Amino acid sequence: MSNAIAHFFHTHGFGGIVIYYDGPCGFCKHAVYSFVKYGLLSESTCTPAQDVPAMRVLMEQHDSWVVVDRRGVPHFEFDAGIALMRASPVLFWLAPFIHIIIPSSIGHALYRFVADHRPRTCVVPD
Repeated sequence: MSNAIAHFFHTHGFGGIVIYYDGPCGFCKHAVYSFVKYGLLSESTCTPAQDVPAMRVLMEQHDSWVVVDRRGVPHFEFDAGIALMRASPVLFWLAPFIHIIIPSSIGHALYRFVADHRPRTCVVPD
């Protein structure tokens, strides 16, 4: 991405988030990096939660990935996905509609279903 585009995204409030995922889970890593790539999440960081003790604790407490927004606020489960959409210059417009179409209670239930049905040590080929 060019410096001009990255600067535009930054000055308009896009990107700048940190995503902590379950390191041993290949599916989780693949999903997070795909979201960053295709959501054009500039200046964003992806790292295994196990590499940051405080994030590992949060991940385990919530049994969820952790998305920390530009203000330093952590988000979990379905709300973490909404935070990613808000930070994306191509998906930001979907965030308000997702809450209308999919109420938080249903979004969290969908997240729990996926999280509970993925193997803890799942592998996705690179």
